[in-house]
Amino acid sequence: MSHSRGFVVGTVAALLVSLAVPVGGFVQAAPPPGDTFHGLVPARLMDTRVGGSTIDGLFAGGGPVGIASVTNVTISNRGGVPASGVGAVALNVTATGPTSDSFVTVWPAGAAQPNASNLNLRANITTPNMVIVALGAGGQISLFNERGNTDLIVDVLGWFPTGV
Repeated sequence: MSHSRGFVVGTVAALLVSLAVPVGGFVQAAPPPGDTFHGLVPARLMDTRVGGSTIDGLFAGGGPVGIASVTNVTISNRGGVPASGVGAVALNVTATGPTSDSFVTVWPAGAAQPNASNLNLRANITTPNMVIVALGAGGQISLFNERGNTDLIVDVLGWFPTGV
């Protein structure tokens, strides 16, 4: 065995031993109860498509949102999201049937609209995206569509408690 080959074999063996037998292992403490993400069975909270349905019949079937429009959607106390103690939610937001290239922005209701997009739309192409957003006034979020008309669908995936 050549010198360099022996060095490589010895180094690999030492690495495997150090991986298999940690000496001063790292242990992470469990987070305090209630201080974590709470995943949910996905629930539809908004579907503007004609004939669209939601978990409770609210925000359903109103038709496409228009140019430069803002739509507020109640998230709290729906689809498994508690009525209080919720700081933010994980959503799947989908735009379907856009008539124009556009973008959609999602933010806490009652706050200033951010200068950023969460979905970037191409005409006639369905576009989904996961969005994490803090809840705003009345446990609501706001959605803004820049151009054209599009149907919007909002599914809740889980929530984060206040202060996380």
